[in-house]
Amino acid sequence: MSDMVSSTYLEVKINAERTFVLHGAPLVGHCELLRQLVEEALEVDACPLSPPRPTRKFLSFQIEDLPGGPEAFELVARFCHRRTCINVTSANVAMLRCAAEFLGMTETMTSENLIRITEEYLRAVVLGSWEESLAVIRTCDEFNQSAEKTQLIQRCASALADKTSPTATFAVDLASSPLHPTTDAYLASYFVSTPSGNSSHRSSKAVSETWWFDDLSTLSVHLVEPIVRYMIIHKPADSRVIAKFLLHYLRSALPVHGYSATSLSPMKLHGDGDEDTSFNHGERIQREVVEVVVNLLANLERKSVSCRSLLGLRRIAVAVRAGKHCRRDLERMIGRQLEKATLDNILIPALPPRSSSLYDVDLVLRLVEFFLKEKADALFLTSNCKGSESCESLYSSRLDNRFSLLSRTNSRVSAPVTALSSEISTPLQTSLLKVGQLMDKYLAEIAADAYLKPSKFLALAESLPDYARQSDDGLYRAVDIFLEAHPFVSETDATRLFKVLNYHKLGPETCKAAAQNPRFPPSFAIQVALVQRNQLKTTSEGSFRSDRSYSPFKNNSPRVGQQTVVHLQCSSFEFTLRQEKKINVKKAQASRLEIQSSCKRSRVEMPGGFHRLMQLFNSKSRQH
Repeated sequence: MSDMVSSTYLEVKINAERTFVLHGAPLVGHCELLRQLVEEALEVDACPLSPPRPTRKFLSFQIEDLPGGPEAFELVARFCHRRTCINVTSANVAMLRCAAEFLGMTETMTSENLIRITEEYLRAVVLGSWEESLAVIRTCDEFNQSAEKTQLIQRCASALADKTSPTATFAVDLASSPLHPTTDAYLASYFVSTPSGNSSHRSSKAVSETWWFDDLSTLSVHLVEPIVRYMIIHKPADSRVIAKFLLHYLRSALPVHGYSATSLSPMKLHGDGDEDTSFNHGERIQREVVEVVVNLLANLERKSVSCRSLLGLRRIAVAVRAGKHCRRDLERMIGRQLEKATLDNILIPALPPRSSSLYDVDLVLRLVEFFLKEKADALFLTSNCKGSESCESLYSSRLDNRFSLLSRTNSRVSAPVTALSSEISTPLQTSLLKVGQLMDKYLAEIAADAYLKPSKFLALAESLPDYARQSDDGLYRAVDIFLEAHPFVSETDATRLFKVLNYHKLGPETCKAAAQNPRFPPSFAIQVALVQRNQLKTTSEGSFRSDRSYSPFKNNSPRVGQQTVVHLQCSSFEFTLRQEKKINVKKAQASRLEIQSSCKRSRVEMPGGFHRLMQLFNSKSRQH
């Protein structure tokens, strides 16, 4: 058979692009794939059942999906005929390594075969150098699957990731680092800003942590992903630095593929992403870049990215019509640090086909839901596992009850505050109070929207627990604005709105305004007045006890703040009593006039009886 091969020529067509006619012996001696093809062809010719054929001088084959195509096969053929005819470099080593793997050019075929030659070059030249590793991994983009099969991308990615550490000991010419493409100011406005100050220490530290950003930003997203995943697992760099690079990469990559603030029509924002298939090539790449970046950010440590950057990234994800899972991951990350958001951050306009209201209230509801889940987990982790139960079983049995506490109760008492004060840590309570203030501002802002449904407003008002607010004054103002903007709200919805308020958390001025508010029912005003009266009574009794317990021989003088509060509340109480006395006097005068007029109409002469009747009435009036 070897004699037949030595006298046979091979006609090989590569990837339906180019045909090579070569002597068969050198190729068959180095490539296992070609040897198998030749053996199969010769066995068919030697089969006794087949009609006799003359000895063929040419054997024709077709090879599809060869990494590198005709260019790679030409270099392989030269290597098989005369090894000195090719020069392995960082520009072709990846292509040669993948082609050799595809053709089966192992050491079992012959010694010093192409797989071994390329592997030695990779170990000796490429993997130890930043520039060489970057050049090699960049060439892998054309045959990504083959490069992954040979672990070439993974090895270059790990070599690059290890060198991103600030403590890495190797030399890099920072001046030769390529600048990233021109960025869009619209994108740059969302992401991480440089720290203020001109400290040389800060600038040198920033350079040592971020010098590799521009180099890796020139790679495609398929090559950046394995590098960052290796960095996340092995942590050669801090999570905040990795997050900063991902935002830098997004800011650099999107304009290259045609993204800008004005490149997308508003009508394109209405699609859900997963169902919409009307993407051109550039839009598909934009979407893929955003989804990969978000997926990598979700695997970083919590709070590695600022809330403002995440909200800006979500807006971009909606613009490029990213998938639902991508937007869900972003909302989860935003919800985890919702206490750091501002009112301007969450005032996001709603898309007209999806909502008739001006703002995206559903988004804020989802953010609050993720925030409460995060805090429910933190609340459970702060409590100790007692008894023989394992933490896992205890978590599964108590998480639902724990999460049920993190919702606004229907009772208008302050019991949840005292009941959970021993369980809620100070940072957790601070976060809840910040989100409570944020939601009050948001409710007051969206309440004037005439298209906002009462159910949406109520869902947002009831989304937080009662102890997330130290005062319900802000919530009262939001409800008042909503009732003013929605005069035809149903009685059922209005009743639910009134029940949202905790009367015990309304300040004196708010109670006074609520009692005189014509948009609130008389029953609400009565309850507010009773609560205020009890509060004033309790305050005055406490002040009386504190005055009696005062001793001139002890340094226990009351604080100025307490004196001011008691004085204001007592003044308010006295003002209320004076107002009630004035009302009673007016009622008495009106009754007196009514009696006089009735007597005149009846024309009855009774001067003595009338005088005694008026004396009796005046005595009753003075008693009031």
